[in-house]
Amino acid sequence: MYNLLIFIYFVYIQVLPITQDNIQLVLLAAIIFNTFFKFSQSMSSFTKKFLSENKNLLAFKILMINSFIFTSFGLITNKPGAEEYFFLDTIFPLLYLAIFSTGKSDNFVKMISLCFTISTFIIGVIFILQMLNFGGGSDFLASLSDSSEIEGVATNSDGKVTGIRFIPLASLSYLTSVSFHDLAHSITDFQRKIKLKNIDKVRGSFLIAINLFNFTSTLFCIIMSGRQGLLVGFISSLVIIVIVQTIASSTQKYKNMRYVEEGRKHIMLMLSTILFFIILVSFANNVVDIIHIDYETLIKGFTEKNKGDVERIGQFNSLLDGWYESPIIGHGNGAAVSLVRNDERPWRYELGYILRLNNMGLLGTGIHCFGLLLICINLFKNFYKSGKIFYMSSLAGLLSLLFADGTNPYLIRFTVFYYLYYCLWLSMNKETSFVKQDILRKS
Repeated sequence: MYNLLIFIYFVYIQVLPITQDNIQLVLLAAIIFNTFFKFSQSMSSFTKKFLSENKNLLAFKILMINSFIFTSFGLITNKPGAEEYFFLDTIFPLLYLAIFSTGKSDNFVKMISLCFTISTFIIGVIFILQMLNFGGGSDFLASLSDSSEIEGVATNSDGKVTGIRFIPLASLSYLTSVSFHDLAHSITDFQRKIKLKNIDKVRGSFLIAINLFNFTSTLFCIIMSGRQGLLVGFISSLVIIVIVQTIASSTQKYKNMRYVEEGRKHIMLMLSTILFFIILVSFANNVVDIIHIDYETLIKGFTEKNKGDVERIGQFNSLLDGWYESPIIGHGNGAAVSLVRNDERPWRYELGYILRLNNMGLLGTGIHCFGLLLICINLFKNFYKSGKIFYMSSLAGLLSLLFADGTNPYLIRFTVFYYLYYCLWLSMNKETSFVKQDILRKS
């Protein structure tokens, strides 16, 4: 029952990442109630681990202590959003980490991975229905939105789609990259099992089809939404992982790890998939009108968007001016600046890293970024030690989310930032290292 609650909750918040929603709060409350008893049983061992010198826990210590210090700073100096930051930056992360820590690692990861697959599939189906405006899909989605603006498909005078507002875009900040790696892994897994029973071939083909649909539909959703941060996040995530893999495979320290060769094959397959995808879209662009993309208009829109984004430019200048007043330690979490974006929450802005710079200054922001870097490094190492694909896909999703947060405040929404702490929990696993030469197959 407990695992079922967790499964339903994470699917729910990914498909409908609305911050003010009673259903998800009830689900979360039920999970926390059960987690309290489960986690309290292992609290003693967890405390010992926290106080130990385990390097895998260093990122956790850095992020939690850094967050607590600057939130306390905001509370002491009476910053308007300090209390909300106390819950968002300290309490909720600990709750999520407690939830993740109650299950058996491998089984829990499989369940969360299934949540990602199912959620991405549901989002893809809803996106297509909304694109076709089938069955009043746009009106239904608009009624679920926590925004005063109408969600829906934007078209020009010729009826062609020019943009789309879509509730689960926040979830796609990490799900698109995760689905892409899952697609590559499902193809690799199918190739390994191609000589097995027919039932395994059917299952493998089905999984490839699902992951292909998930990746294709969500990538189109990002493109049609015109969200620069999401597209840049996906591309940057892929580029960084390719570069790091290239360096690792030529570095003596890492190339002796057991799964470096597996990582190379995985990335080559992803790059081949991207190339195939580009060729397919180029062909479909001239045949299927529903997904026709005017590249010239799209590129022009992306390049011109920043110049005309008066709101973000204003936020950038105000936050930068605020940071100049206290460049080293900032003003504390929950601080507001001269420009107010939201009257109810004047401390909320869209530019995640400039906001953090205003709140934490160079010192706190540098420490925070160092903690994030450690998470990425640990995920990277754990994949090349264990060969477990969820480390690679989780790293890809995390990188994509971190880039996207630069232009949209995803990491101050508890329906999205949980993914950061899921990756933190994964990075705390200590995988055993193997030497490549000990497991090479004899030719």
